[in-house]
Amino acid sequence: MAGLVGGLLASKDFVESKGVRGVALAFKPAIKTKRHVFVTPAFMRRHAQLCTEFSSILQLQDCNFQLLNRASLQDMIGKLNVSRARQLLILRSDAGDEVFPEAVRLVFTLSEAVDHFVFCAEDKSRSRSGIAATY
Repeated sequence: MAGLVGGLLASKDFVESKGVRGVALAFKPAIKTKRHVFVTPAFMRRHAQLCTEFSSILQLQDCNFQLLNRASLQDMIGKLNVSRARQLLILRSDAGDEVFPEAVRLVFTLSEAVDHFVFCAEDKSRSRSGIAATY
């Protein structure tokens, strides 16, 4: 969730040493980029708690992610072109969950989503490491 909202994650050692030791990772707020998101029913069943938290994030004032229902998804797929392809994100439980047209490029399982920059991109200008102080 830190990647979605642009949060900061820090080790206990980093906090206690005021940045002399340990590490802190900052993330760019993914929700500031306009995206349309469809979540398959199987993904919702498999990750119910996560979907509840995701729903809360989608309601934030500065969130530019829009949740799609099935009808809106079909409409969006019909309008996909090269410039809009990166705006549509689909979360599914696994590769066999549902099949989507080839034009839909950003289809993720949970483990794929957390590794992809559209959901979680490090903000290197705000990340810090106290490791240099130990040498």
